[in-house]
Amino acid sequence: MKTNNKLLLLAMIFSFSFNVANSQQWLKNADFSNLNRPVNLFDLEKAFNAYYKDKPEPKEEGKAEDGERERFQRWDWFMRQRTFPTGEFFNTGILYNEYNNYQSTHQDHSKHIADTANWTL
Repeated sequence: MKTNNKLLLLAMIFSFSFNVANSQQWLKNADFSNLNRPVNLFDLEKAFNAYYKDKPEPKEEGKAEDGERERFQRWDWFMRQRTFPTGEFFNTGILYNEYNNYQSTHQDHSKHIADTANWTL
């Protein structure tokens, strides 16, 4: 049992090392420190295009997986439909916060419903 846990831990560390090694180089070079607001979609697009403006397009022949440009463009298309017109991202914690608010206001009611069931055979 202990060896299985050790192997699992080793496999997890190994897989995380690939994620770190395969990070987005364009994002490391981007400087958002001069913004007085949160980073939005248009800022990310501008940084991406600035990084790739001088780099040649990769060749398409025999390509097994998408490159960084294709992945970014796919993400950009997906997120453009889910951002505000200003490029501001939606708050990802809204659903979680609203669920917690609902649970706190309806806590007594749900407990009462569970106690009223009286099943017999």
